[in-house]
Amino acid sequence: MPDNLHDSLQSVAQRQRSVRISLGVLRVLFVSLAVALAGVLLLGEFTHMALALRWVLALLVWVVPAGLCLLVLGPALRRVNLQTAASTMDALVPQSQELFLSAVEFAQKPPDPFMGSPQLVHHVINRASDDAHAVDPEQAVSTGKLIRWAGLCAPLVLAWAILWPLMPQTLALGVQRSVFPWLAAGGPAVSGHRHSGPVEQGPTITFFEKRYRFPAYTGLPERIIHDHNGAIHGLFGSHVQVIIHTTELLAVGSRLVVNSNAGPPDTLALTAYGPRTYQAKLVLTHNATYAVVLVNRDGVKTISKHPWPVTVDAAWPPTIHILTPALTVRVRPDDHVPVVFSATDSYGISAIRALVWTDGSSARSVNIALPPKPAKAIKSSWIMAVQSQLRTAGRADAHTIYYKLEALDNARPQAHFAMTARHELIVDAHLRHQYQTRQDNKLWRLLRKAIVQTLTAVKTGRTQVRPLVDWPRYRAVDPARKAAVADAATRVLRTGQSLAQEAKTLLASDFGTVAARAIRVARGPVYVAANDLARIGLAADQSRPISMPELARVGRMGLKRAQASLLRLLHALDQAKGRAALKNSLARLARRQHAIAQIFAHSGSRHPAYHDQQALSQQLQQLLRQHPSLQIPAAKHMAAQISQLAQQVATIVRRQAVENIDLHPAIVRQAQRSALEHLADQQQILNRHITRFNQRYKLMIAATSAQPVTPAMMQAVSRALESPGDAAVAREARNNIVQTLQAMARQLDRYAQQAGTPVAKQKSSQAQRDQASVNQLSRQVQAATAAVQQADAAQSPPRMVRTAATLRRQVRHMLNENPPGRERVNLLQARADANRAVEQVTHQSGGAAANLLQQAYHQLAKATGYQTQRLESQRRLAQQATEAAMGARALASRQATLAARTAAAHQKPRPQAVESIQHQTAATIARAIAQGRKLQQEARDGAPNVAEHLETALRQMQRADTAQAKAAVAQSTQDQQEAQIHQGQALAHMRVASREIAALAHSASRGTPWQHPAGTGSSATGSSQGRAGPTPSSTMTAVARHVQAALAAQAQALCGNAGAAVAAAQSLTRAWATLADALAGQPSAMASGNHGQPGSGSAQPSRPALARAPGSAGTGLAGPLSSTARVPPQVTALGMSPAEWEHLGPLQQLRLLNIARQKVPSGYRRIIRNYYLRIADLGTGQK
Repeated sequence: MPDNLHDSLQSVAQRQRSVRISLGVLRVLFVSLAVALAGVLLLGEFTHMALALRWVLALLVWVVPAGLCLLVLGPALRRVNLQTAASTMDALVPQSQELFLSAVEFAQKPPDPFMGSPQLVHHVINRASDDAHAVDPEQAVSTGKLIRWAGLCAPLVLAWAILWPLMPQTLALGVQRSVFPWLAAGGPAVSGHRHSGPVEQGPTITFFEKRYRFPAYTGLPERIIHDHNGAIHGLFGSHVQVIIHTTELLAVGSRLVVNSNAGPPDTLALTAYGPRTYQAKLVLTHNATYAVVLVNRDGVKTISKHPWPVTVDAAWPPTIHILTPALTVRVRPDDHVPVVFSATDSYGISAIRALVWTDGSSARSVNIALPPKPAKAIKSSWIMAVQSQLRTAGRADAHTIYYKLEALDNARPQAHFAMTARHELIVDAHLRHQYQTRQDNKLWRLLRKAIVQTLTAVKTGRTQVRPLVDWPRYRAVDPARKAAVADAATRVLRTGQSLAQEAKTLLASDFGTVAARAIRVARGPVYVAANDLARIGLAADQSRPISMPELARVGRMGLKRAQASLLRLLHALDQAKGRAALKNSLARLARRQHAIAQIFAHSGSRHPAYHDQQALSQQLQQLLRQHPSLQIPAAKHMAAQISQLAQQVATIVRRQAVENIDLHPAIVRQAQRSALEHLADQQQILNRHITRFNQRYKLMIAATSAQPVTPAMMQAVSRALESPGDAAVAREARNNIVQTLQAMARQLDRYAQQAGTPVAKQKSSQAQRDQASVNQLSRQVQAATAAVQQADAAQSPPRMVRTAATLRRQVRHMLNENPPGRERVNLLQARADANRAVEQVTHQSGGAAANLLQQAYHQLAKATGYQTQRLESQRRLAQQATEAAMGARALASRQATLAARTAAAHQKPRPQAVESIQHQTAATIARAIAQGRKLQQEARDGAPNVAEHLETALRQMQRADTAQAKAAVAQSTQDQQEAQIHQGQALAHMRVASREIAALAHSASRGTPWQHPAGTGSSATGSSQGRAGPTPSSTMTAVARHVQAALAAQAQALCGNAGAAVAAAQSLTRAWATLADALAGQPSAMASGNHGQPGSGSAQPSRPALARAPGSAGTGLAGPLSSTARVPPQVTALGMSPAEWEHLGPLQQLRLLNIARQKVPSGYRRIIRNYYLRIADLGTGQK
């Protein structure tokens, strides 16, 4: 039995037993008071009562309560068993259906196969354990009877209190006779004289007041306690002021006597503190007891009966743990190992020290920086430089470093301390990677493995679902495929949960951003995909699955979205790995730069560390090349100049293209012919679209009497394009098609607008009113028919006449609207049937009249239905006319565009003399090369990648300049063929340079790292722009800014500026800190920029992951789990309706179906159904 269920049952049982005992005591008390009062009054009032009667009354006074105690208190004192407590809890929760009693019986009895399967027993016990939290013992066991019996006892107690002062002698004599019934009654002569004497009473304590002042290091406020208990309980070193309030004034001898095992008792005098208030002060140092001695002014002494305890609590020592690294770790000599620790104390940590030693050296203490104010909980890190520790210990060849951490609290006068276990760092110079890099790679592998496992499960699910997309309707799914789909759903769910759990452990690491995103992906698209697979599995369990193809398509789309999200997550993980490596590199460079800055500061010259500074600058340059995002600030600074260069090169390319055309007229004719052929192909495609448009809207065009585009018009345009000389004929044919399409669109618009005229709206409103009138007539006809069937001779004839008259009025009203043929025939037939019905009524033939009236109503209903269909058809035609008008306009626009392009292709370029501009083009290229060389020199330090790509473009421009000069020479000698060859070469080289510089300008203006175009064969610069890199986050921009500042400071440090070396170290430290903070806990700052939404792991963030109703997967299709689908018969046997079955989530439906297939006892069917319905209400099926 689970502990929480057992504890709840025990609580209810104990309270039930306590209430029974209290109720028994009250009952005994009531009877005892009543019998005793009656017996005492009788024995005291009748003084001459016979001895036998006195014995009888006395026995009644004592025997009745004693017997009642045995009868009432005996059963009440027995322990309450768990079955009784369970019955009480079931009575408190009526909907539990004896759930708790069943759970107790299952838990106490040995396993019995006739009671149910082990899964069912385990399910019932777990359900009872979950519901036991909601049971309150105070509500389960009421105290109403106790209050009622206490109210009955109150009058008897009040009667004793009133009668005793009024009849003291009578009651005293009655009590005496009830105890000693054999004594005779004493008369007046027996009583003697009364005597009085002084009684001295000592002083007493009314209450204690204790004021605690805790030690200053605790930070606790003063505490004041008022009670009648003199016990003292406090922290070691606390000052306690004991204030005693007495009933009278005390003398000097009053004191506190403190006894302890440490020595003789101590005496603390009580001094006056106020009126009848006295105090004593003591310091809590050890456990003891004390007694209070009070002496009043008369010398009467009072000593407390029992000594009061003094309990002293010692402050607990702090706790400290090293979280990372492990007990034994292998490191390189140049490693910097971050030791992450957590320390806690009840009142505050004052200091943390590290004890470090190596083989053969003594331990050295290193103070770890902490906040100035002591904190109760500290989680921080300490960077241990391996090489520095070896150098400090004087053992550079040592292979092992040992260290511990020690935490001290702020207790006074003596602080408490705690120490961690010993950790070891094994120094290995042959390790390939540094410690932090190995840790990052380990975390990267763990998270990548979880992502890949989930991705594999999703791909397997897609493989299983793909055949079901084309699955025939009403065809059962084979068992093997059912099992495969169910297994795929389980695997997707489990791997998604594993991914979320693995990601939770990495939230505080350098992969925290990706881990948070992985959790969202696991709980979003992956869970939705598992949900869709479970829904498919449930549909496959049906004997005739109706919507299997629709569900399979929805599931396949969900799996596709999950797969895309996981692939993006893998890409983000790889990016995070690169950023983590960048962070480690920045930390290493910052430490080296700080060391160089210290050398500059101490020596006052750049010579001792000049070579180190130069090597460090080269390493930072190499880091810039490896991470193009660090070059963003410098590239953005040069963005305007690069764009200007790109425009200049593009202008040169356009000029060269014109020159190339002018050099070879045959090329112009060939290009013109190719353009016209391409336009002819486009015209053929447009002709086919126009033909399909005419076929699709043939009836609509005929209804509007619009003139369609004929095949002769389209053939005329095609023939004109095939003969380039007939430009005017082609233009006229194209204009004819455009005008025809525009006229057709106008006529279709006029037809569509007719549906919105007031007359059309009035007809629609009238049709709705006619339909309402016909519905009302239906009720009247049914009422009249019912009256005939009930043989109501008084009511049926008039009612049928009124109904027939109403029906004829409705028919006359609808005939006035000039309906078409079918409607008019039905209306006339309805009027004739109504007239004959009236005639039958006059002939006293009620049955025939009712039949005729029914026929008249049916004819009227048919006419109304025809009217509704006619108006709906008109509305659809109007809508179709609007669509056709839009299509006609689109075709006309395409034809007009094609006509403009054809007219432009027919134009012949004017021949130009290019000899005069050849040298100008060459000079322009030379000026562009000079400008590019200047930009390359500026970008060499801050943006080396930009400089490299500028070099590539400049080489192409240099080649173009050489070819352009050769073309000018050939042109001057009238060698057209040679000039054409060199001009083409120059144009080709300049186009390559133009693409290179255009892509570079696009990336620099957007602040993105430059990416090379996928190929050089593209003729448009826009292709490279479309493939530009993603927009970086603000954090990476800030990091790049700090790195660029460090690079500039390093250049000044190489010139002997010591302050610049310090500034470079500070800039590198800020870059490292910014990147480390973003990686650790700022997902929004480090979100990947290639998805449009920072940190979004789901392709569909608005799609709910848990609260989706079955059958509402976003496609508008009714799933197999909707209310119209069949519920599995095993679930129906549990008493679950289709609506309740639909309310469950797919995963819970699958689990419930598995349970329902087992043998379930009839008493637990409703319990199981209510349990799953409660889960659906609380968590949308996600428990």
